[in-house]
Amino acid sequence: MLLLVLGAVFVLAAAGLLVGGGTLIWVENVIKHSEGFYTTRPVRLSRDSYAIVSKPMEIELGPIRLSDSSRWGAIKVEA
Repeated sequence: MLLLVLGAVFVLAAAGLLVGGGTLIWVENVIKHSEGFYTTRPVRLSRDSYAIVSKPMEIELGPIRLSDSSRWGAIKVEA
């Protein structure tokens, strides 16, 4: 009985890892731009004045050590 429960737990864990891995593969192949950036849908903005101003935006990346430059990324905005 114990082996059956442990087997079911391992099957559920493996299924979760397969779904997560499949999602990451989909993100890499579908959402990533040809230049290496992850893209979102375009946002159309219009205004009768000379400038479009928005509220300040804050991007939380979590704790990043300054010496670990491989974790730094780039943000690209096209207008």
